[in-house]
Amino acid sequence: MCQDSRQHAAALAWYDRSHAWAVEAGDACLASTTLNMRAHQAWSLGDAQRCIRLAEAEDLIRAAEHPENEPPWMYFYEEGWFLMQRGMAELELGDGRRATDYLERGLSTLPDRYRRDRAWFGACLARAQALQGDAEAAVATALNVAPETP
Repeated sequence: MCQDSRQHAAALAWYDRSHAWAVEAGDACLASTTLNMRAHQAWSLGDAQRCIRLAEAEDLIRAAEHPENEPPWMYFYEEGWFLMQRGMAELELGDGRRATDYLERGLSTLPDRYRRDRAWFGACLARAQALQGDAEAAVATALNVAPETP
């Protein structure tokens, strides 16, 4: 709620507190979730470098966990998700080539049933393609992820 109401300092304090509680409880899945929320805040504030560092920290936490013990809501911490997050960060840094690579690789792992995420990251991919001067690919990608009209 603090993040959505633009109380960024308060949001960061709650993210830090919740992360500390997750670590204290020994719950790596919950700790990953708190880092993801901090990465989301960094991304929304335009701090792409911090977003990348937090995504790398989540990779370390996931490497220590056993996938068979993960709760079902952890689906969005798969490698493809992190690739797409890294692609968005590269896009914010202005590197269309790297953003395109990360976003394409991440989108290739995303199931079709995640239509909202496919549309969002597909739009980011189209923007990355346009940034690197490939207007034809950007248009094709944008049309591919646009919702169908009746």
